[in-house]
Amino acid sequence: MHSRSASVIVALIALSLSAVACRAATPTRAPTLPPTAVPTPSPTRGPTSTPLPPSLNFVEPATGATLISPAIVRGDGTIPPGERTVTVQVLDGQGTVLGEGVIRFAELGAAGEIGAFYGLVRYNAPDKAQPGRLAIVSRGKDAPVLASDQVSVTLRGAKDTPLAGVKIVEPQPAGVITSPLTIRGEGIVPAERRLNARVVDSLGNLLGAGTLQFASQATVGKTAPFSGTLEFSPPSFAQAGYVLVEQPGPEKGQILARDAVEVQLPAPQ
Repeated sequence: MHSRSASVIVALIALSLSAVACRAATPTRAPTLPPTAVPTPSPTRGPTSTPLPPSLNFVEPATGATLISPAIVRGDGTIPPGERTVTVQVLDGQGTVLGEGVIRFAELGAAGEIGAFYGLVRYNAPDKAQPGRLAIVSRGKDAPVLASDQVSVTLRGAKDTPLAGVKIVEPQPAGVITSPLTIRGEGIVPAERRLNARVVDSLGNLLGAGTLQFASQATVGKTAPFSGTLEFSPPSFAQAGYVLVEQPGPEKGQILARDAVEVQLPAPQ
């Protein structure tokens, strides 16, 4: 009886061990996790620059300056599209337009960038000196005004004393000039019997300067011919430029009369 019970117990123990061994041999599968969603990166926005509003500024003439014809106009501002030009008007104290001209920006720079311009504008001077102003405007492709500026000046009268006047006969407008340059013309003879001459590039930078003489027998206050030779340095590249002849006044920096011709400056050889 005891022998049979022992056999049963041994059999039960063996069966239990066998079940444990089977469970141990069966591989366990790890629980499956749901896929993790990878967030989509949002597009990064680079730095943005707000375009500056179009600008236009007079550099010359200065406020209150005395103007003579042709007037030198120099300035800077936003280069307009298309023809890259600005329109300049000379007005008297009542707002009457005495003269108008178009000046181009220099070739450096693209439309929308800041550039510089230089040129001369002719106008009909009043008989007597009076207040006036210069107005300048740039326009877009469809003719809207992009930018403008103005400056108050004094207009020298055509009959103000001392009488003064010069006219360039040579070189001719649009002609190609080289150094040394011969300049001829006629004008009202000043007491000093000489005039100042200079050659500038498209931005008004000085390339050369000298003096022109009236004949020693010329009568002061009368019209007579003048001539002279001027040497100048060529610009770094071919471009337009100007030959200017001016009659200085008795005061420092004063100009009583001026004439100018636009010429072509070749590149250095």
